[in-house]
Amino acid sequence: MKKMTMLRSIATLAFIVVVGMNLSAQVIVGLPAAKAITAPGDTASVADTVSVGAVMPYFVRPDASIKGSSLYNPSGFKWTIAGAGATLNTGSLTPTAIGGVGTYYTDTLVNATFASLGNITLSTIERSSPKFSPTSGCDGNARNLTVDVIALPSIPTIANADTAQGGCSAAAPFTVKFNFSATTAKYPVYVSYTVNAYSISGAAIGSAQTFWYQVNSSTGNIIVPQSQLDAASGGTNVNGRYTVTLGQLYDRISSNATNRASLAVNASSVKAAILVLPTPNTGIIKHIKTL
Repeated sequence: MKKMTMLRSIATLAFIVVVGMNLSAQVIVGLPAAKAITAPGDTASVADTVSVGAVMPYFVRPDASIKGSSLYNPSGFKWTIAGAGATLNTGSLTPTAIGGVGTYYTDTLVNATFASLGNITLSTIERSSPKFSPTSGCDGNARNLTVDVIALPSIPTIANADTAQGGCSAAAPFTVKFNFSATTAKYPVYVSYTVNAYSISGAAIGSAQTFWYQVNSSTGNIIVPQSQLDAASGGTNVNGRYTVTLGQLYDRISSNATNRASLAVNASSVKAAILVLPTPNTGIIKHIKTL
């Protein structure tokens, strides 16, 4: 039994190490799944930066002494939001009248929609519900969260030097350089890019492959390794022409929006070309035979 427990512990530790290494990688194979909403460990709410059009989930931690007490029913929460274009999606919440004062919800999770640029304040107040006196209860302190709603970042151009790089007997990896136009971007930002492959004759080969890159500053450099070119061409070290096209963009918070698939994507096709051409093997010289 002890041996089995030890083996499980070793396996768990190995998994944690591998996951940790993967999360630290700059190139992300797929956009990370939306983070699970769990009880925050901080004592103060940290301001958010959210892309306009995002629908974001928010969580409040109930008072542990009340939640864990057999003398109390689940607390209610008075959720409010203030600011242009901001709404709370309370249709799926459970309204609860505690002490006959206002409308509360027993839900600790709420979705908010941000339709306009600007500063928003999301607030909630917990109200207790003692079992021995359901008509009474106490309001706690108000918790406020500031949300800065910004425009989606955009990428208008790729550096001219990257419109055609590579060449004869070029070797990967290649660097695709680009710049953000929006000064409102809050980093990190996640950008997708798609690699397409074409033969020397210009015919499309293989299948398009999409990857994600985490941008941490106003300029970005995507390092395209040989493995991604091979994945797109369907072969190994295939000569030809490759394109790298930038696609969807999410800021650091909105990558976890509940509607992130419907958020606006990069409006223009920002594309870089990579040429991987064979070096000619010059033939021998022969004289023409006398007839």
